[in-house]
Amino acid sequence: MSELDQHIDLVSCPADDIPDYLAANCRCRTCDGAVLRDTETRILLTQPARQRLYIEISQTICTCPEPSPLPVCDTRDEYKDKTLVICGAGPSLKQAHKQVRKADHVWGCNRAAVWLTDHGWKCTHGLAIDPGENMYKGVWKDPPAMDYLLATSVNPRLPDHLLEHGNSVRFFHSLRGGVPEELQLYKMLFPPTALCFTGLNAGTRALDLADFLGYKQIYMAGCDHALSEDGEMYVGGEKFKILDLTVEGVIDGRKYVTRPDMLSSAKALAYRKKELGSRMEFIGMTLPRALSTKSPEFLERVIRNDNLELITE
Repeated sequence: MSELDQHIDLVSCPADDIPDYLAANCRCRTCDGAVLRDTETRILLTQPARQRLYIEISQTICTCPEPSPLPVCDTRDEYKDKTLVICGAGPSLKQAHKQVRKADHVWGCNRAAVWLTDHGWKCTHGLAIDPGENMYKGVWKDPPAMDYLLATSVNPRLPDHLLEHGNSVRFFHSLRGGVPEELQLYKMLFPPTALCFTGLNAGTRALDLADFLGYKQIYMAGCDHALSEDGEMYVGGEKFKILDLTVEGVIDGRKYVTRPDMLSSAKALAYRKKELGSRMEFIGMTLPRALSTKSPEFLERVIRNDNLELITE
């Protein structure tokens, strides 16, 4: 018999339905068995406008074993003596072989993890934030053998899929935005871990996680956020699919063609470069690198021109 200091569950229900809700939902999260006795309810937060109460189910007694804690990235500066290459799947990834070979750790974001291993390059970790099914049905259907770093927002089938293939997983938070009380949910449902929020894609969120973990040197590879000069979108040579929403402009004599979401992430990386200085380096002539050399006034103009106008010096 194990007491529920370790079996704390948090639920919400309409205020008028508390008795019925508790009767139906007071279950152990580990074994899903109904609680046996000693259930105590306590109001944590009242929101009269929504007529909802947050209830803590505690001191429940269950016959299941003690649950293992969720593995999370919770140690700041854990890798302060290590070097890291964060790899996106942009066409410039092919230029990063030297840095990848010498780095202590190499993170492959989404399909980059597959490309690296398929080409015999080092890849110590796969990283994903995407909640879609394609991560386990497509991109990582046959996941390479490595450790995986996953946002708590990924499809819950993904970590199960990776574990079934003998891989290890650790979690971090990737801010979704637009989710009511998102931060409160993180506090209620997960152990403390890093919260990542830069940009809009896996590569930019990976930078936040790397900063939290304290890597002494961080390289950004394959994080082009624009087409190559040959029109390639990905390192495998896949060409850009024409979309209505495109942004283009000239910086340092080169024309960049991108999308609003990719431009937003490129600007975010440019600002982060200014914050992190020489600790962070771009590999290849990418859009974030070009933007990072520009003045704050230029970056502000880029922000204003996010609505499909030209970015031109």
